[in-house]
Order: sequence, then C-alpha cells, then structure tokens
Amino acid sequence: MRNVDTMPFSRFLRQVLGQGRDLRMFLYNISRQVPELLDDIEFPQVGQRFSRRFVFTFFGCAGSTTPLHYDIDMGQVFHTVIRGRRRVRLFAPDQSRALYRHPFTVRSYVDLDDPDFASWPALARARGYEVVLEPGQTLYMPPGWWHEYHYLDAGIGVSLRAPGATVFQHLQGLSNLLVLSPIDRVANRVAGRRWFAWKSRRARRRAEAHDQEKTG
Repeated sequence: MRNVDTMPFSRFLRQVLGQGRDLRMFLYNISRQVPELLDDIEFPQVGQRFSRRFVFTFFGCAGSTTPLHYDIDMGQVFHTVIRGRRRVRLFAPDQSRALYRHPFTVRSYVDLDDPDFASWPALARARGYEVVLEPGQTLYMPPGWWHEYHYLDAGIGVSLRAPGATVFQHLQGLSNLLVLSPIDRVANRVAGRRWFAWKSRRARRRAEAHDQEKTG
C-alpha cells in the first residue's frame, strides 16, 4: 500500500471532493498526524474502551470503492460518516470461505457488483447485509466482519476503535499482524504472481470443501 502522490492537504481535498480524482486516503491516523483534531471528537459512552491512539479518517471521491476485506487487528469499529453517503456491504466471519478469502491475508478478490459465479460458484451462497450510511450515522462492525465501502458521494468518515471482546480475537489479531501479514509481504516480493495464483487456488479449494461439507 504505497502512496501514489504527494501534495498539500488543501489540494488533495479539492481534487478528491471537488474534482472527483480517485485518490483515496484511508487509515489516516489523526491522533498521530493532527492530534489537535481529537478535541473535535466526542468518544461515546457505550461501554467500550476506545483507543485515542488510533482514530482513523477516510476520504474518497464519488464512485470509488474500498474492496472487500476485514480489519487485520480484529478490533471493534464504530465508523461515522461526516460527509457524503456511502454503501456498505457486510458479511459475518463465517462467510469467509464463500467469499474466497486469500490465505495469509484479510482480503477477498470477488466482484460483488458483477459476480463471476462460474469462477466463484460458492459466492452465490454467501449471505450478507447492505446498508447506505447517511452523514451523521454510525455503523458498528464487530471483529472479523467483512466490509466493502462504496462512496455514493465524495465523502469523509472517521472510525473509532476498541479492542476485540475475547482473548481469541486478540490472539488472532496479533497473529495477523506479526505472522501472516509479514509472510505474505515477503512471498509477494519473492514469488509475485505465482504466490497470488497459489492463494487463489487455495481459496477455491477451501470454498469447494465447504460446499461439500454443506451438501453432506
């Protein structure tokens, strides 16, 4: 996830929100970059231990999409829309095999808008939710839930995070960050397309095995 350009923030806002250039900025940590903005955020009293070190903002132009994934740290997320509507598709963790999750990653490469059921037959049996968030609304996402964001309008959002609710979620998040993701990065550098092809084949075999289990 390398940057594609460098510019003053005012120019970025003009190009993304005004001119529609697809320059998404996500996971921009205002706690680290612009900590004075934390004074403008009210942390809700809902029984969660929200992190003040990881308050992320998101920017996108109209029509841009953040692909299907789940958060690598397995945290609880409260995402609030500040400006612009966005469509969110959500799937529970038990849908991972039907979504063809690539091993060693938290990513799926299926196209939910134009699904290829010949290549991904198990996708036809995936069950999820779709919601349109309006400015001022907040969506809660439990740990490990898949999500795809599509900006219906040029928009800004902010996410508050709390730790996972169970020890298993903590351990899974640590494993993702410290073991699986580093392995994936090294393999991408060393094997490139061959590594990606292996992950795709493995994802298909997992989905086929899951279908066979379901059908008995």
